[in-house]
Amino acid sequence: MSLRRRTLLKVIVLGDSGVGKTSLMNQYPFELNIYVHKKFSQQYKATIGADFVTKELQIDDRLVTLQIWDTAGQERFQSLGVAFYRGADCCVLVYDVNVMRSFDALDNWHEEFLRQANPADPKNFPFILLGNKIDIDGGNSRVVSEKKAKEWCASKGNIPYFETSAKEDYNVDASFLCIAKTALANEHEQDIYFQSIPEATPESEQRDGLSFRVSVTALRSLFFVLGCFITASVIYTIITDGLPFRKELLTPWMAATLIDFYINILAIAVWVVYKESNWISSLVWIILLICLGSIATCFYIVLQLFKLSPQESSQDPIFYVLLRKKKEGTEDKKIFSVVVARVLFGALGCLMLGTLIYTIATDGNPFRKDVLTPWLSATLIDFYTNVVALSVWVCYKESSWIVATIWVLLLVCIGSVATSATGPKRLLNDSDRAGNGYERTFQRPSVTVR
Repeated sequence: MSLRRRTLLKVIVLGDSGVGKTSLMNQYPFELNIYVHKKFSQQYKATIGADFVTKELQIDDRLVTLQIWDTAGQERFQSLGVAFYRGADCCVLVYDVNVMRSFDALDNWHEEFLRQANPADPKNFPFILLGNKIDIDGGNSRVVSEKKAKEWCASKGNIPYFETSAKEDYNVDASFLCIAKTALANEHEQDIYFQSIPEATPESEQRDGLSFRVSVTALRSLFFVLGCFITASVIYTIITDGLPFRKELLTPWMAATLIDFYINILAIAVWVVYKESNWISSLVWIILLICLGSIATCFYIVLQLFKLSPQESSQDPIFYVLLRKKKEGTEDKKIFSVVVARVLFGALGCLMLGTLIYTIATDGNPFRKDVLTPWLSATLIDFYTNVVALSVWVCYKESSWIVATIWVLLLVCIGSVATSATGPKRLLNDSDRAGNGYERTFQRPSVTVR
């Protein structure tokens, strides 16, 4: 192994929606490593929330890893918060030379970054300005002159300026190389993650690079096996004990278990509705959850895991499984939805707690042989399969493993009472999910598969 100095630089790309930020990132290659193939999509799709790609290049004796974060430019996505800006080593501002509004918004983006990132030395923090889409109509539709852009750069401390075209791949390489060098030049003034580490061999790098894909495979296998197990349990119980729709089966403890079971189903249904962008598919999945219980839960989770791209699988898979593709016009309803969910699950938690106390008082404790009928056993297996799904989610959401372990134990011991306590606040909290997920991803140095 050779000793090579490695530096990880976090670069934030900001600008209005539609100026070409994502296209610039997708167009930018280096010979040493290419994570995203050169491509320019004519069918532009607005970035949702934020995403990042990782690119490596060699500068002098340093192996520099650029972690380039692309943040949505639309006003409603500016609530992404401190987690997305924290630890940035350089900020790239992008505007469309053909749209004056995108240029006028640069001051707001500049101020927004400094406010959120709160760098130690705001006046000397490295910014770079890119004027994109200079290829459109041969430059005839341009409304922002190069002179005007350079004057703006001068007013901000003579920050570097490049005019680019993602479509024609013009000046993209040069601008990103300047970004890396500018951030490196600022190394002694900024708190850059830096270390000298042995460069791994290609084989070991490949093993590390596959580690997160293995975790996705493990999750797929886990929920596939659980789904098969509960399906087999239901089939076996039907064969040996008949159908469950019989009056004598509805004992007090069976009734309590069913209430417990369906409160957890409701929590999972809220996540499904939150996750799905299509209300028809949401309704179909809710019906399947009600009818099939954890069989539908396992199938849905496995399906979501298979939808992950290789890049998503290697970055932070559970984040993408939990992440919702936002619907138009829903942002203003988020606070109301959280309040409703808290009231609803608070009431359900009280209902379940009251049910447990009442059943113990009227029917005694549940740890009796006569209580454990075949269908109650099958219902408990179904119930605890859903508890596993909720536990995976809780473990991901909690930053402390001690807290996560406590919540998992509570889920196992008191079921939907614990679900009601933790569910709505954590599930509908965008900043916690995004912040924790991306911060953990950023703090975990990426390893290249060569």
